[in-house]
Amino acid sequence: MTEEKIDKLMIHAETFCQASAYMETLRVLVDHSYKDSKRKNLYFRYAKLVKPRLELIYKDWELLS
Repeated sequence: MTEEKIDKLMIHAETFCQASAYMETLRVLVDHSYKDSKRKNLYFRYAKLVKPRLELIYKDWELLS
């Protein structure tokens, strides 16, 4: 593998880890919101925060393919 290909692979790996962390955090927050309705607001606030970030990650991947 060339260094250029490894660099591209690392960029994809980093953004995949970032997206996975956002999704897992959302999953945990929604589970907690089912257990305690007081936590729903936290889920919705976090979802509002990460939605644009996730959209940009996926849009970035479309541009790279």
